[in-house]
Amino acid sequence: MKNKFCFKLLLITFITGSLCSCNDSLNNSSGEISSSVVEQNLLSEINSALKHINDGFSLKVLGTIIQTEEINFQFDYDYLNKAEEGFHSKLSYVYEDNPSDIVFDETYFRDEEGKIYQETLGLDNLIKKKYDNDYLYDSVYINPFSLLNENDFTSLNNGKYNVNLHKMAYVLDKFFPNESKITSATMTIEDKKFVSLEIETEAFFKENNYISEMKGTFLYDDIELNHLQPLQENDDQKKLSLALANVGDSYVIDFIDHQETEHQKIYLSGKSIFVQHNFEADEIDEWQDSWWNAVEGESGLIELYYIQDSNSWGDNGNSYDDYTEAIPHFDVISGALFNYEKATNLYRLSSEYADIVAGSFVPKMLYNSVGYESNLTIEISLNDDNQLERVCFFNENIDIEMVISSFDSLPFNLVDEDVTLS
Repeated sequence: MKNKFCFKLLLITFITGSLCSCNDSLNNSSGEISSSVVEQNLLSEINSALKHINDGFSLKVLGTIIQTEEINFQFDYDYLNKAEEGFHSKLSYVYEDNPSDIVFDETYFRDEEGKIYQETLGLDNLIKKKYDNDYLYDSVYINPFSLLNENDFTSLNNGKYNVNLHKMAYVLDKFFPNESKITSATMTIEDKKFVSLEIETEAFFKENNYISEMKGTFLYDDIELNHLQPLQENDDQKKLSLALANVGDSYVIDFIDHQETEHQKIYLSGKSIFVQHNFEADEIDEWQDSWWNAVEGESGLIELYYIQDSNSWGDNGNSYDDYTEAIPHFDVISGALFNYEKATNLYRLSSEYADIVAGSFVPKMLYNSVGYESNLTIEISLNDDNQLERVCFFNENIDIEMVISSFDSLPFNLVDEDVTLS
């Protein structure tokens, strides 16, 4: 009996001790697991937030830039990495009494081969892709927040995290290069997504421009990149487009410079171009007139001058590869660029496109007349048959009128055939 009792007592003691030991172990491990769970939850929250922001986001930032004075700014940044990859960034200075001053407004895309391109609106009202052939998208443009990882965050409270200042400096520099030294950077997470960003900085060097502070908010739904769209073209503008397309490459231009009181006549035959300096002249002016024509044994058009004594032609040394390179290109311009004024029956263009369009509307040998001018206005009128009749260019420096008429023949009995130089 005594042995059985001792055995039972030892067994009870062992079980009790084991239970106590297990209970202590659970308590200890419970404390450790609790701490570990919190840490794992924080890491999970950060990683989920980083995953969301790497897929795509829209960031709107308000802040202050220190220059000679404090200037408020707004920065908008949209990044997409799903159906397509690219980003849009826009920086504007914001003033109380004046309209915002846009510093830059750019959108870059990544094509299927990884190349960088931007979209531009052509003069023909079609969207063009402008490629940067020096770099690939992945080597230059990345999601700035992809530079961050879970180790760059230190938890504060209520989903707010301090961010490694060294890393945040690289992130900020991807948005726009600046002379700022980051002194504080925090990001807030809600529902496992970053919802806000706050950064405070100071100048690297005294008197440099720098961002003093910026506060931003993130959105993730319905992120779209700013694809350009062609301009809407109404019936009147379509009429102009058709008139420009139908000019062809054979016509006559009365080129009238009202400022210089000069009136030239430009004959475009379809093969050669004769520039008659004085529209009223009844013979070739060997000092002023020129004939852009083909020369035996040469390719393209060569500028020829007349030698009256020998009734022959000399080479002025200027040339074009072919006829189409030297003539105006009305057909590449869309009427959608112009506003139609019904009261005057005129088409008018006064935007930044006018400076470019003007260069396409004049023969290239007369490009200097309008090609280096800015703030131009172009006015176009059509005749009763809706054909191009008159194009005028003017600003504070120039007043040029071009009258378009049909081509019958070159003046002075000139014939379109290869000539021999004297």
